[in-house]
Amino acid sequence: MVDRDYFPLQGGKALRFSVNGPANQKDWVIVPRELLDDEVGDDASQQEREAWVERNIEQIMEAYTAKKEGRGWVRSPFNQIAIQEAN
Repeated sequence: MVDRDYFPLQGGKALRFSVNGPANQKDWVIVPRELLDDEVGDDASQQEREAWVERNIEQIMEAYTAKKEGRGWVRSPFNQIAIQEAN
């Protein structure tokens, strides 16, 4: 399950949101600034960046699952997605 509340990083240029992973472990999915700069432009607002994430949430979640389970490969640009375990 994805929590659609986005938490801005790097002045709103990167975004993170929470996901309930296996065994109800909470993870952070981080969409880095470099990915968003490439996809929506260096000068894009936080709202434009969030809209891009929403439009691509299915591919982002596929990347999350592949990375979390350590299987398959993730195609660009979604290979830049990072996962961090929440404490």
